[in-house]
Amino acid sequence: MSDVTELTVVMATYNGSATIGRSLRSILGQTHLPVRVVVADDGSVDDTVAMVREFAGIEVVPLEHVGLGAALNAAIATVDTDFVAFLDDDDLWPIDRLEHHLAEFRADPAVDIVLGPTVNIVDGNGLTDAEAVEEHLRKVPVDPMLVRLLGATTMRATAMRSLGAIRTDIMHGATASWISSPEATALTTSTTSELALYRMVHGANMGIVEPTLARQQWLDLVRERVQRQQ
Repeated sequence: MSDVTELTVVMATYNGSATIGRSLRSILGQTHLPVRVVVADDGSVDDTVAMVREFAGIEVVPLEHVGLGAALNAAIATVDTDFVAFLDDDDLWPIDRLEHHLAEFRADPAVDIVLGPTVNIVDGNGLTDAEAVEEHLRKVPVDPMLVRLLGATTMRATAMRSLGAIRTDIMHGATASWISSPEATALTTSTTSELALYRMVHGANMGIVEPTLARQQWLDLVRERVQRQQ
């Protein structure tokens, strides 16, 4: 049986200096630490890379501006551990997120993917870390949702590789289409009740910055899925 402790966290970023620090702190503050954290920088022109390098041990994969899917694929190609988790450069994890997910793999060696609930948080002043988010939720409760978001999943590396590459021809929905593809949903998935992801909603989210393109690409994905099922 593989060692259910060694895990890589993968992140892609592009001009993420405003938020990436708190995302990395939520990874490095886990009760179960990953053995590797790999950040693919998608050609940032701000001080994102300099900020990432302030964190000891974070590995940076420098790229030209190739897009989210290609950046994630480049980071994924470096994974050499048995397990992998993903986090966007503006989202956060509860402090015990990796511990809970690895426990699921330990309990059942047949599990390929572990998925936990997400809460959407309107990003605002003072939400600088997971502890601040949790304090905010105590004051303003938000119902969790169990949706197949990449940041809410942990995967066996073998399962991840079986899905092939993340799409590079679209900006919106590339990761969602990958983790919710028929191939992904056919894998053995265990769901937990413990929160897995604080998804931070703010004005720089891709779907808000480019709503028309986002809507069109999501419609295209739905159309493709329907056609595959016919």
